Amino acid sequence: MYATDAGLTDTDNTIQLKDALGTILDAVLIADDPTGTAAADSETAAAAVAAAMQWVMVGGGLPPGGFVDDAFCANAVLDSNATGTDRTGDSLRRIDNTDDHDEADWAQGASTWGLINAGQTTF
Repeated sequence: MYATDAGLTDTDNTIQLKDALGTILDAVLIADDPTGTAAADSETAAAAVAAAMQWVMVGGGLPPGGFVDDAFCANAVLDSNATGTDRTGDSLRRIDNTDDHDEADWAQGASTWGLINAGQTTF
């Protein structure tokens, strides 16, 4: 389901999926550039998803000091500023059925709008 949210930006965000009890089930860090200053709220949310073992650096582990500023951007899925808001635009999407809790699970590509992403199969 897609919903417009004025709180989402095309700079940096931490998006979390939680169950009814507030347990983090999945997460993704997104950014527009591989370096820079991340928003404090994005960094706070990144610390929470890292503590829940839902986001790590590629290969595992956390950066010294956590996902803050350059470390946030370097470990986030990139090009949030190149995505669209309609079915003809690009989106950030999972690339396969695995979930390694890192940026390598994700890529920018054509929007699928509720369909299976390229590289994924039905369960």
